[in-house]
Amino acid sequence: NTLFHNVTFSHVVFSHVNFINCEFYESEFSNLKSSRTYFENSTIHDSRFIDTDLTEQHFLNCRMSNNTFL
Repeated sequence: NTLFHNVTFSHVVFSHVNFINCEFYESEFSNLKSSRTYFENSTIHDSRFIDTDLTEQHFLNCRMSNNTFL
């Protein structure tokens, strides 16, 4: 239940992290590795995912719009 606005997660390893009911706006995830990390019932809007291992299976029941995956 946290709002992340214009936050950058860079050169990070997420291990066993669950973002539940969170909101991400204009945020960036770059050079990120994850293990058992999930976004659940969250909103992700105008965000960028660059060089991450996050795939569809990591986003459970999320509302996503205008995001970029590189």
